[in-house]
Amino acid sequence: MFFFFLFNFFNEIINYDLYLGFIKVGSLKLECKKLIYQEKEVYQFSSYLNSDKNLSLFFEINDTLISYADTDFKTLFTYKSINEKNYKEQCSIYFDYKNSKIIYNDNSSFPLINEIKDILTFWFYIRKIIAKKEMVKNCFLHHNKKNYEVILEKKRRLFINTKIGSFYVYEICPQTKPKAKILGSIYIQEGKDYLPLIIKTNFLGGLLKAVIRSYERF
Repeated sequence: MFFFFLFNFFNEIINYDLYLGFIKVGSLKLECKKLIYQEKEVYQFSSYLNSDKNLSLFFEINDTLISYADTDFKTLFTYKSINEKNYKEQCSIYFDYKNSKIIYNDNSSFPLINEIKDILTFWFYIRKIIAKKEMVKNCFLHHNKKNYEVILEKKRRLFINTKIGSFYVYEICPQTKPKAKILGSIYIQEGKDYLPLIIKTNFLGGLLKAVIRSYERF
């Protein structure tokens, strides 16, 4: 019964309003669905982060991140395209479990350890943990050619108001070893769909916050 319930997380689109401080600066779209990759059924997680065109002179983001993960939330492949005002990057990353390597399209490679996850798969993995009503002591994350151990910490149970309703949430604040400001905090809906209602990250010395605007299944 739980197995069926857990995978109701997929085939969904979540749209967010994006704020830098108190100013609305753009939008975030998260999408997850099932597909076939290398002859296996996998989950595709997609993230599209876009700034408001009216703010392009001051604040410009057009970032895409796509990850494939198996049913245990192990990352298999990641593609990212970063287009920001002063920074641009495109890369593909392959997670080679047979040879225990993470391989970039520039041929650089890094050790693959303990069912490691990319950053997008990691955020969806947190929903699985909350749905099972348990916290794990740690997991491992690969981001920008570095491996990190992540310690998950559930901070508080809060009540918040959003455009899709009012909910109790769990505040999750992951910490990394070695310390790095690559993860912020996420507020996961208690029960039902375990939606990530608010996502906060550090950006250019400020707080970038995504607040849910709509949710749909397909």
